[in-house]
Amino acid sequence: TTEIYTLSLHDALPISELLFAACKGMQLAKAVAVGRTGDGKSALCNRIARSLGCGAPSFLESADPTSFTAQPVAQTVAGVKIIDTPGLLDTGGVSQDEANIQKIVETVRQEGFVNALLLVVNEECPRFDDGMQNAVKLVVDSFGENSVHRLGIVFTKASGKRSRKQAKQRAQEIGGLITDRLGYAMPGLPCWQVECHPEELSALRVPSEVIAAQHEATENALQGMIRWVRSNSSFDTS
Repeated sequence: TTEIYTLSLHDALPISELLFAACKGMQLAKAVAVGRTGDGKSALCNRIARSLGCGAPSFLESADPTSFTAQPVAQTVAGVKIIDTPGLLDTGGVSQDEANIQKIVETVRQEGFVNALLLVVNEECPRFDDGMQNAVKLVVDSFGENSVHRLGIVFTKASGKRSRKQAKQRAQEIGGLITDRLGYAMPGLPCWQVECHPEELSALRVPSEVIAAQHEATENALQGMIRWVRSNSSFDTS
């Protein structure tokens, strides 16, 4: 199921999603991906969908510095609704950034409930600057402190240069930035390292056994992330 949202949409949860989840004996879980343009949000959403068993994910990918995801896009696979959002800090400038943040908040509101907010950060350049901080602040201001406890960080483009320990340290630093900005005491932020396209490492003459290890590490990280999303109680966003 693929959905394109506009700001005028105020529909209830689609019947097809409820039926799907009920038939599988599981409650529908929703994860919203938020990140900078070019950091791999759409690639991550595609990779999550494949890990859930989807052979044809619906999220369009681009390396362009202008946000390729103009409107939020969603796909439901195996009882998990994955929601991609417009990228932040693209070449459209501050006004475009503000508009995209508003789209993110409106999308979350339209969903009625959400189980996870995935903050997507490029591991090769793990910045968490004003655009990302503003987006998190507006989401938390709009939906309350409960949303803070559904934040997780996904380090994309994780080609193996940074260790798990380094990723956890950076996640802790980002948690500190969020605490300073919001005034909420942040829980320990869960984090995962994902290389959405390990096969592309072959162009850099990376040995095949290393690429295979990256595939395995990414799949293990994604399965852990999916378990976390499903285990989270939802928070109301209506």
